[in-house]
Amino acid sequence: MSANNPPSLLTTKAREKEKAGVGHTSRISLVPELVLGSTISSVNALSAATETNCFAFCAGPAVILAEVKPQLGLVQRLFSAKADILPSQATPSYYNPATPTKDTGNRGYTTSLSQDETTPGDAWPASTDHRADSPGRVTSAHRSRSLTSVALSPSGKLLAVGEIGHRPRILVFSTAPNASTDTPLACLNEHTFGVRALRFSHDSRWLCSLGDLHDGGLFLWSINAKTGALRLDSSNRCTTAGTIAWMGTSVVSVGNRHVKIWRLEQPSSPSKGRRGLDNLGDGLTASPVPKIFAGRNCLLGPLKDSTFTCVTGISANRAVLGTQDGVVCLLDDVNRTQHLYQMSQKQYGITCITVDHSSGTVWLGGEGIEPEALSLNVLLTAEDASAVPRASQGLDERGDHIRGDGPRALAICCVGDRLVTVDSRRSILIYSVGLKTNGTPMLSAVQELPSHDCPILGVVILPKPNTAGSDFLTYSEKGHVLYWLWNGTCTSRCQIDLEHPLVSALEESNELRVVRATSTSGMLVAGDRAGLVQCV
Repeated sequence: MSANNPPSLLTTKAREKEKAGVGHTSRISLVPELVLGSTISSVNALSAATETNCFAFCAGPAVILAEVKPQLGLVQRLFSAKADILPSQATPSYYNPATPTKDTGNRGYTTSLSQDETTPGDAWPASTDHRADSPGRVTSAHRSRSLTSVALSPSGKLLAVGEIGHRPRILVFSTAPNASTDTPLACLNEHTFGVRALRFSHDSRWLCSLGDLHDGGLFLWSINAKTGALRLDSSNRCTTAGTIAWMGTSVVSVGNRHVKIWRLEQPSSPSKGRRGLDNLGDGLTASPVPKIFAGRNCLLGPLKDSTFTCVTGISANRAVLGTQDGVVCLLDDVNRTQHLYQMSQKQYGITCITVDHSSGTVWLGGEGIEPEALSLNVLLTAEDASAVPRASQGLDERGDHIRGDGPRALAICCVGDRLVTVDSRRSILIYSVGLKTNGTPMLSAVQELPSHDCPILGVVILPKPNTAGSDFLTYSEKGHVLYWLWNGTCTSRCQIDLEHPLVSALEESNELRVVRATSTSGMLVAGDRAGLVQCV
């Protein structure tokens, strides 16, 4: 159930009275206090603020801002906005205006769909209450969409989230304690087919957004330091990138056979700089026509057939990249001469990467392994990138890679002295970073926030007392059952066996359909798609 679309608890008779305008009926709504699990599916759905102890992640149509506190554990705040909500500050759309203008200037980006009568410009409908004619119903115009990307500014003051689907929105929230969690500061609707990645610059003055494969838009937004208002500054096309990261004042995009550096336009004089950069907080106006976001591809050399899965900036002119084949690369842009070097070859595919400047460590996440540490000092102190030892030119075949027994890491970030990872089970693991006797980093698990790796089919309230000592359970179609307390603690888990002789009669794989708990014996009764009922 979406927290933004609470179901109506009105009776049929009460609905008829409300529709006829007779009397006044109050509605009862549900407000979530705690969110269990996540819907993180890529490196773009987890973000951390380097200056605070907070991190944010996607959970269905909402984003969770979690603050790590030593004694209280995780303190959550849920941010979500209805599809028809109006932001606090209006941000005019240039490529998707409500009323298309005749002169749109020289575009650096062209939307996949033409601006015609069949393509409405607004990403959200007008503020008319469409539910007045049908009380209690939630129309598609009011239904919240799933979120696929999130970005938390380094200062932790701004939170940006991107939606999936046609005409998606980028919602920018304020994380101030008294700020609204359902009304965003700004709503950006330049993208056409989903938002893949969002990243704030290191000084929190810029926000870069990358569209989905069918969208192909790369937008650079300037942020007003005083009001938090956003304005489209630059744009271009980028269809092959999977994620982005800031490297100083440049943006690096990586993907399938793709590494590219996008540079901010540097003003040639102070007067031009003041006219072009209204994000300094002076309230100066700028041209409504966005500039072209200039980019330059990197020569990949022996990595020309590689898929680059992750990237993180380690300084103003250097970044570390990882590939699906386990190659760790260094991108060197000293003196604006971009070079890509191979550092080492891992025996597992690299899926995510992050940097911890406080401990001088670059953390790698891969398939079936715990995060691995690399020395940041080696990368930063080298006089030039040629001094960094390179791997052999020949890359191992994918089948020769060693894959651990554990789940695959999806995303990773550093939060203070903690390392937060998300695996393919959608479980969030929080590690404490220490040092071994030889000075190398060491991880010790502190907390696990388990989750289901597929849609949850149901919630069952457990009778008291019970052998599990839990309050309720959740189950999924794969047979995974998790036992919970009301405070969100997972007490235990079990797996219901779905492989039995009746499965051979099915053309497709078997699925769990229903689970019920007995009131006396503490056993579970489960029924699957094949028609078998079993007691667990």
